[in-house]
Amino acid sequence: MTPELEAAVDVMYAAFARYQRPPTFLGCGCCFEGVPITGEFWNGTYRSLVEVTSPGGTRPLPELTEDDGLRDIVTDVPLTGGDQDLLKHYLPRLCEIAVGDDEGWIDLLSVCFRLADGPDVAAAQWWTWPSEEVAAVRGFLDAVWSSARRAERLWGCASKLDSLLIAEIDPERLCSAWAADEDPEAQRNLTECRELLATGAFGTMFDSPDGREPYSANLRAVVDWLDALEV
Repeated sequence: MTPELEAAVDVMYAAFARYQRPPTFLGCGCCFEGVPITGEFWNGTYRSLVEVTSPGGTRPLPELTEDDGLRDIVTDVPLTGGDQDLLKHYLPRLCEIAVGDDEGWIDLLSVCFRLADGPDVAAAQWWTWPSEEVAAVRGFLDAVWSSARRAERLWGCASKLDSLLIAEIDPERLCSAWAADEDPEAQRNLTECRELLATGAFGTMFDSPDGREPYSANLRAVVDWLDALEV
């Protein structure tokens, strides 16, 4: 992890420290293991409602790992259990694991999906959160992109960009930072992306349905920007 990422993670811990870990939370019995609540069902469905022990118990948040149940948090909260305040409690550690050196289930893609959750799952997108939290998330995403665009291989850059665009509300920020970055690896990755675009193979680097056409408006904006760059 780069010093910039470490600093961004520290800011995340400070910004979300007010969210306490409850002893238990309620969730869907299909997604969580817990104590069934007789006669109660999850969110107006016919799926059982269970009381779930919060991952980690009373242990400090920075000590928790995927094996402590954090995978369930990044996958299912607040979609099928808990609420966004519960997610926010664990969010700094989820972000820390996502950009760490160990590969696992918790990655940048899963974290960005949770940041982008909206009213359809009784949540609010991260850019509508309190200003201190918005600044912390913005700093984290910017630090991820700073590291990613300087990756030794284009695939490392593209995979992170693909994830970031899920949570990003202003893709022009990413483009501007890339263009202004004088780091040799960042410029090499930018050149290779333009070359892929010229050959029609750009979409193969992203989660594209047909391997050619970008799947999101944000990625479309990046493609248009690359296409308009002067050689």
